[in-house]
Amino acid sequence: MPLASPFRRNVAATSIGLAIAQGGQLAMLLPISRVFEPEALGVYGAFAAIVIVIAACSTARYEMAIPTSRSLRERRSLVMLCLSLSTAIGLVAAATSMWWAPPSLRAWPGTPWLVLAWLPMLAIDDVARIALQREGVFRTPAIALVVRSVGGLGAALALGLLVEASPKSLLIGAAAGTAASMVLQGFAFASRIGVRWTSWRELRMVARRHRRCATMLLPGHGAIVVATQGPVYAIEAIAGPGAAGAFLMAQRILFQPVQFVSGALAQAFFPEAAKRYRETGECWSLYRKALLLLAACAVPVALLATPIGPMAVVFLLGTKWAEAGAFAQVLAIAAAIRLLDAPLSSIRLVAGRYGFDLAWKLALMTLVVSGASIGSVAGGGLGAVIGLAVALAVLHSASLAFAIRLARGAGVAR
Repeated sequence: MPLASPFRRNVAATSIGLAIAQGGQLAMLLPISRVFEPEALGVYGAFAAIVIVIAACSTARYEMAIPTSRSLRERRSLVMLCLSLSTAIGLVAAATSMWWAPPSLRAWPGTPWLVLAWLPMLAIDDVARIALQREGVFRTPAIALVVRSVGGLGAALALGLLVEASPKSLLIGAAAGTAASMVLQGFAFASRIGVRWTSWRELRMVARRHRRCATMLLPGHGAIVVATQGPVYAIEAIAGPGAAGAFLMAQRILFQPVQFVSGALAQAFFPEAAKRYRETGECWSLYRKALLLLAACAVPVALLATPIGPMAVVFLLGTKWAEAGAFAQVLAIAAAIRLLDAPLSSIRLVAGRYGFDLAWKLALMTLVVSGASIGSVAGGGLGAVIGLAVALAVLHSASLAFAIRLARGAGVAR
């Protein structure tokens, strides 16, 4: 394939954007940890967890029909459908925010307005990325990703230094980064695809035509998002904002350094594995090579974070984050197992095991959230992290064993 081919340019643009975004977030942890207290990060994380979960489900996954749609008019209608759904759900979430927001934010008059603005922007920003990539535009989404992640943290840090180092500064900064990203992609969408009025009748028609996205894709996607974000909210509600902030920082320390490798590998693995599986009924050679590459990242995580995690975190971030170091130590083994399994979990879809994939995601959501909740009640923040680590280790170990069988061939797995 020529170096200047569109495919390679698109992959390069996406990879570079992801690398800058992930590297920028990791670099921002140091000043963020110095300016903000763990309690502020915990309240922010709990609030953001609910917003992210609702935003991820608010479009009913209709955006996943955009890449396969052959009609430009239909793609515009799908984007407008996602925008309408996310705005309506954002209104409901804003009106009920006094019931689910952390206690310290319930009395803040800006909470409903922040939800009303931030939630639809999160949803439509992801929809715009998919729509632009469907039209062959990859550079703008890559730049927007950097703006959303690094720019959001930068805005939060500036507010923390100049105004107040509080959860509000973190939330407003994150919303500002999302808004800038959405505006950037929105202009690109308008110039490339165009914007036109879409009638309610047309929106209902396109919703019925692609209702399988809502019925087939939404449950599994929602389960994964809840499993990822739910523990933060549970720990903040039960063990307190300080424990939630330490847990959020431990997650960032463990997963952020290798997320670029795992994310890029996951994107490259799925299409090639699907091709080989269709042709030969197995993709063991490809899976084994990818697994070995992930092991080169996962094993150092477990070997280093387990014995020296607490000391390293205190050295880098300061003594107020000592609890985050203890949490990283407990999570290290589970994080390594997850890193081995999650990027290549698309093998279940490649092999056509949709039922197992959905059941596993629902089990992950149930056990992770219940493990963190029960652990919080029994042993505070440390108990929550132990419960979460056990759930992650058990489920991802089982998933990894099944994935190896699938990669070896359908006949072996059946």
